[in-house]
Amino acid sequence: MIKPIWERISKYDQWYLSDMCLINTILFLFPVDIAIEFTQNVLKRLNKYNSFRDIELLKSAFNINLSLLVITNEDYSTALSIINDSLRQYKRKMNYYTSSAFFKKSYLSFPSWLQ
Repeated sequence: MIKPIWERISKYDQWYLSDMCLINTILFLFPVDIAIEFTQNVLKRLNKYNSFRDIELLKSAFNINLSLLVITNEDYSTALSIINDSLRQYKRKMNYYTSSAFFKKSYLSFPSWLQ
């Protein structure tokens, strides 16, 4: 169901901010490989909106949502890498998303959870 949507959207030259916000809310429906590709693509496209208010929050939200999807896929090292990158880039915007990232990082840092 999601794959045809991704194949269509990925060919668009222009993505609107509202489209990217909508996709962020359903990111968990995508297979992990498509979600990773999509998130990388979106983060590049969002750079043109840097003058918009709270655009960094949307970028952070994409990374945090992607990390949760990767965690549910049991790829903990990739999830930790995504979380660390997100915290490095967006930590000056402390909010729910960065708090969520800190929690997920703590969760992934304890080896007993990974057994």
